[in-house]
Amino acid sequence: MTVHALDSRTKTLRNLAELLTLHAALPAQAVAQARALVDGRSLPGGAAMVDLGPVGDVSSWQRRLELAERTETVTGVAPATRPDPALEDEQESAFQTIAYWATEFRWRRGEVWDQIPTFDSEVKYLAATIDWVADQPEWDHFRNSIRDARRHLENVVHAGARPDTTRVECNNPLCPAPDPTRPEAKQRLIRTYAPRWNATWSCTSCGTETPARRRCETCGRRTGPGPDQEHCRHQRGDRDPCDGVLKVEPIACPACGDHDLQPTWTSRPTDDGWKCTRCKTRYDHDAYRRAHAEQLRRDTAAKYVPLPDARATLIAQGRPARTIEKWLAPPLREVDQCTRCRKHWPVEEHNVCPRKITNRAGEVIDKCGGFLARIRVGDPEAVIQSYCDLTTHRTFAWWPDLWRLHLSTPTRRTRVS
Repeated sequence: MTVHALDSRTKTLRNLAELLTLHAALPAQAVAQARALVDGRSLPGGAAMVDLGPVGDVSSWQRRLELAERTETVTGVAPATRPDPALEDEQESAFQTIAYWATEFRWRRGEVWDQIPTFDSEVKYLAATIDWVADQPEWDHFRNSIRDARRHLENVVHAGARPDTTRVECNNPLCPAPDPTRPEAKQRLIRTYAPRWNATWSCTSCGTETPARRRCETCGRRTGPGPDQEHCRHQRGDRDPCDGVLKVEPIACPACGDHDLQPTWTSRPTDDGWKCTRCKTRYDHDAYRRAHAEQLRRDTAAKYVPLPDARATLIAQGRPARTIEKWLAPPLREVDQCTRCRKHWPVEEHNVCPRKITNRAGEVIDKCGGFLARIRVGDPEAVIQSYCDLTTHRTFAWWPDLWRLHLSTPTRRTRVS
């Protein structure tokens, strides 16, 4: 087996492991998308409910269809119309893909399987036979199907809740450029999310929530909720840690004794990060901010950027949101100026200047009462160029002007007494 085959086998094993995690998150996504629309019709649970449903054996269905076609020549009864294969591929669930390959390889290996297939059992079977599958002629088709199934579940689980590709480019000097004509343009980073875990069990009958405790498969020690497949760190005396796998154990509701409990999923947003899809370099929050600042300092950086992205970038560099709004405000504003004392007042708030004239002792001796004239104040050169896209109704700002203000405006430091 070549090095390329070994690398593709490792990626396929990683995709199979990720499929188990994504499939476990489908019930929570189905609850969140309870009023989703699929093909223009209301379906409780949306696409997540579709992937949770059982599927049939495609090979058995094909054999039955062939038998019905042969029967047509004798009885004259036409079989049911077969759907378009192209539409089947577009609507194929991840379970159907996994069940097809597991059934195909079991028949080829001569293995007897009389159990009802589940998503977990089929995925674990494919992972256990990955060495044998890698030597088969369908290996390329198989690993592409597993990759597509993972992408399908990612789109279902994270529907409407994740940005895929960012505007920040990889700053690794060893990362190959996607476009040979532009060696300075690197691959854009994608957002990666921390693994989710079952935090609590929610009873569907009485609504009681119970923490999801985990049990070590090696030492049997129970601990609190946390990421799945985490290793036990229990240590006795001078011995090495247990290092057993912690798994969530199912429980019954302590209030009503019901066993129909739904998991509540959570994660650590601080563990989210970014990754380059070409060189596989991973970035935390600080490295991501440094890569973004390095990209913005280049001469080839984007000139017009969406206004929300410009605000988010300056805030990430440490600028207060109030200062950014001041930069984006109109350079000139109208005020009422007193012709006698030259003091400014809000527009149309006073008929005459309300300034109070005091003596040295601070006593009010008179009012100014000067005439108010309308003038414009501000810096006419402090203009941030921008335009509005009439198609998408998005505002784009000229980034060099904002970056120049960020570099030239000193940051006010808070004094500590």
